[in-house]
Amino acid sequence: MGGQRPGDHERSQQAVGPAGMRTQPSDRMRMVHVVVTLATSRVAVIPTEGDLPYDQRVMGSCAACLLPLPDGARFCPSCGQEVLTIASEERRVVTVVFADLVGYTALSEHLDPERVKRLIDAAFERLIADITAFGGRVDKVLGDGIVALFGAPVAHEDDADRAIRAAIQMHETLARFVDEQVDLDGPMQLRIGINTGEVVVGSVSGSAEYTAMGDVVNVAARLQQLAPPGGTYLGHSTASLASEEIVRELVDELDVRGRSQPERVWRVVGRRRRAPMTGGRFAHRFVGRAAQRELLASIMAMVAAGRSAVVAVSGEAGSGKTRLVAEALEDFPSRNVTVYAGVCAPYGENNVWSPMATALFRRLDLAVELPPEQLREVLRQRAVELYAFDEDDNQLERFVDATLHLMGYPSELDRIPPAQSREMLFSYIVDGLRRRSTAGPVVLWLDDLQWADILIVELLHRIARSLADRPVLIVTAQRDDADLDWPPAVDHPITVRMPLDPLTHDEASRLVAAVLGDAAGVTVGDDLVDQLYERSGGNPLFLIELAELAKDHPTSTALPGSLRALIAARLDRLPPRQRSIVDNAAVLGTTGPVDALAKFAAEMRQDFDDRDVEALADDGLLELEGNSWRFRSDVVREVAYQTLTKLVRAQRHAGTASVMSQEPLIPLDQIAHHAACAAELVAEVGPVPGVTRNIAEQAVNLLHDAARRSIDVGAFNQAARHATRALDLGT
Repeated sequence: MGGQRPGDHERSQQAVGPAGMRTQPSDRMRMVHVVVTLATSRVAVIPTEGDLPYDQRVMGSCAACLLPLPDGARFCPSCGQEVLTIASEERRVVTVVFADLVGYTALSEHLDPERVKRLIDAAFERLIADITAFGGRVDKVLGDGIVALFGAPVAHEDDADRAIRAAIQMHETLARFVDEQVDLDGPMQLRIGINTGEVVVGSVSGSAEYTAMGDVVNVAARLQQLAPPGGTYLGHSTASLASEEIVRELVDELDVRGRSQPERVWRVVGRRRRAPMTGGRFAHRFVGRAAQRELLASIMAMVAAGRSAVVAVSGEAGSGKTRLVAEALEDFPSRNVTVYAGVCAPYGENNVWSPMATALFRRLDLAVELPPEQLREVLRQRAVELYAFDEDDNQLERFVDATLHLMGYPSELDRIPPAQSREMLFSYIVDGLRRRSTAGPVVLWLDDLQWADILIVELLHRIARSLADRPVLIVTAQRDDADLDWPPAVDHPITVRMPLDPLTHDEASRLVAAVLGDAAGVTVGDDLVDQLYERSGGNPLFLIELAELAKDHPTSTALPGSLRALIAARLDRLPPRQRSIVDNAAVLGTTGPVDALAKFAAEMRQDFDDRDVEALADDGLLELEGNSWRFRSDVVREVAYQTLTKLVRAQRHAGTASVMSQEPLIPLDQIAHHAACAAELVAEVGPVPGVTRNIAEQAVNLLHDAARRSIDVGAFNQAARHATRALDLGT
């Protein structure tokens, strides 16, 4: 491999850190405390802004109103929005929306410049409101164009959907705005391009503005130029992440200026409301959860016999809450059961009653395109048929009005005070469910309750109290970290909280086998199952995504985009101190002592509290055993690690190796690993401040020593890995 071959006794001379800094431990326990440190270590690295704690990073302008923020502000003084503290530089997967106003030039020719400015300002104010309503952030306004980011500074698991839905809304908003203007004699429309991929987000040198940099932005701009007026074009990466709610069609493989390969381009046709999933719509057979299914079966049997019950299923994203309920309801022990199924949406719902409204709309088999007056007549007929109203019942018209109000149509309830209207609505919903329950059991099934408005939760409490004597089953599914006053604590006879734990290894094995099936070139062996189980942490969705990846690309270790988005959203919801711990741990690896995390935080000038580590364990991100931690899922560690820029990763790995090298009790392969990581990153991004320029040579020497040590103890595979890595660095 070239170069000297120092022995273990020469490690101090070959260490990554500066000469003369070697220290002797006072006792063996000191080894635990210095297992790791960061690149901001005073031994090796100059701190950069990217290494600052979350509460010291640049905030810039308000994400909602875009006005400047004073230093240290927790809330925007202009609009009251809570201030998001964001890292000054990160790698993130974002969805970029590039919108351009068509007709601006013609407008400028015929109207006074002041009038044009007021028109554009007014239009953009509404368009920006659409972007922020769906969780996006305006990156910049360029004359007659807007660039927006979805996924930075805060990620959501459905950023692609949010961006597309925002684009659809922007087209509708501009059309309404143009109709309101009396002095426009020409059309004004938007062309929108949307693309998804990895970018670096942060502030440009000499500016505090938070922006995204990368080819993803350029492609979004090109797609906007290709789109027709009034249309939205998607890059293939965005289209592949979009849900079934987004209706799109393939345009073609088009040449995008500035790219060597053609891009598959999709056109957005529209959107449809997501319906709760049922057993027949799932791609893979259901595996595991035997105890939960047995409990649900016994509860459904009691409801079929005339009892009422509440079941609240909770778990992390991807734990299988929806699938469990859908499979159970398929086997409800009564043929005349009526199921009202709705889904709560996290954004874009002007009607807070939407989950109940869609459940009722679907059950009544109503056509979306019906005009209000025709809908009123159809509702009268359905109320008589399904809810046992007499045609001359004076309550019938009020029931129809309440149903129209629930669906967001104009009704008599609009003319009374909101509190009174809400009370009447509650009463009519309860009465309708009671009437329907005379014909058989009723199931009210609401998915994603964590997104529900508080009024929906209040309504559930009212239904549970008022229909305790009827065969009514209320089933909800929500994230385990949701702050909800649900299910009822003591005021219902049968209330079951059903948290979902990770799958067992045996269940994971059967699920992997179900996903892979007879995939060519993929053998469902113990090694593959162990690997997938370790990476997924037993999360069913993670397992399925990773198994699908193994089936389609057996040698790939990349994370599916949908999985990375899901985990990034979860990490972004963490409090700053806990997020810092996860980021620090991601550099260390998959496991280590808690004391090392404390040392790591101290070197980063971050606050550290053992209770934050315990909270991360409670949330299912880490596992604790004694004074040791480990990532429950490798993919969580991967996503956290990938968020750090390569420059920061290189600094932290180099600093970690530097401090480790000063301790004789640290395993040599750990030091070599961190030094090699730093060297590999430097090879990708060029010289890094705080990392010695001969890091590659030092890493090769350490890997060589580690390979020799592995051979001495008979660990030949490990020796081969070290040697291969050294050869790659030496070339």
